Amino acid sequence: MNEKRALGSGRRATNELGMTEAMEAFANAFVENGGIQESAAIKAGYSKRSARRMAYQLLENPRIRARIHTITRERFAIVGASALHVMEDLMLRAKSETVRLRAAADLMDRAGHKPLEALLSVDNSDALNEDDLVGKILMMLKELGHTEVGHGVGPTVVDVTPEIEE
Repeated sequence: MNEKRALGSGRRATNELGMTEAMEAFANAFVENGGIQESAAIKAGYSKRSARRMAYQLLENPRIRARIHTITRERFAIVGASALHVMEDLMLRAKSETVRLRAAADLMDRAGHKPLEALLSVDNSDALNEDDLVGKILMMLKELGHTEVGHGVGPTVVDVTPEIEE
């Protein structure tokens, strides 16, 4: 095979993504074999002698990297149901209590349900100090029309009870 043409620089036919058959075969083989570059190049039709160099060159191509990413996402969509089944099975039937707990926690986490500790943990890196926070609250209350707000020594008391017309 003419490796220069297989890289897409020659006049070989390309698909709608601008990739030759060999490039597409490499991307599929790369995902299928778990990212073993040289093996993927050989499976795509490159010679054993040049497979390592060709794999490197192919992986430098942004179209091929994007295609590998797309194929990987598609495979995740397919195997996701199987992975969910395995996690559910572990959660319900594992003999080890630790395995059942970890499977349940992992499923909950992946479903978006965080443990209480994670919800309560606070990143204070951009937190306001107490005076700044009180100042912002007072400013917001003034903007809402509360005129009896002040900030003096000691705790600030603000009546925010809505007035009810009788």
